[in-house]
Amino acid sequence: MSALLFMTLGFAGCGDEDIKESDCRLAEYRWKFKEYVNIDNSIFEITHISINDNSFTISFDNDGTFVAYCATDWFRGSYAINGENITIVPKIDSFHDKNYDPYREKYIKENTDYYQRIVSCSYYDISDNILKLYLNNKKEYLLFNALRK
Repeated sequence: MSALLFMTLGFAGCGDEDIKESDCRLAEYRWKFKEYVNIDNSIFEITHISINDNSFTISFDNDGTFVAYCATDWFRGSYAINGENITIVPKIDSFHDKNYDPYREKYIKENTDYYQRIVSCSYYDISDNILKLYLNNKKEYLLFNALRK
C-alpha cells in the first residue's frame, strides 16, 4: 500500500494536498508566452519584446500562487484549478515597476495587454509542453512554451 502511495505521489510530482488545488504540471515549468490565438487559429499580432529571460513568462507554484513577468513589470497573485477551469486572481497592488528599466514608458501597452489577458483566463490545457490559457469562453487563448525552472 505505501509503495503504491509513493508511486502515485511521485508520479504526480507534488503532495496529496496540492493535487486538489493545483495541477502539478503547471508548477513543473516556467512558461514563456509565444502567441495570442483565436479559435480559428488566427494569430493576432501582439508586440511582446523580450528584454530579458523573464519577459513575458508566468510561473505557477503548487501552493496556489503565481508570478508573471511582462516586458518591464511583474505581477503576482493566486490561482485555483477545478478540472479544466482556472481562476487567476492578481494580488492588489502587485503590478510592479522594475525601477531599473529606463524603457518602461515604451512598454506600458504591452505590459497592460499581457496582464489583462492573463487575469481574464478561465480555462487551461497542457499537452506536449505547451500551455494554453483560454479566455472569452474558449474563443481565444494565450499559448506558452515550457521552460525549465
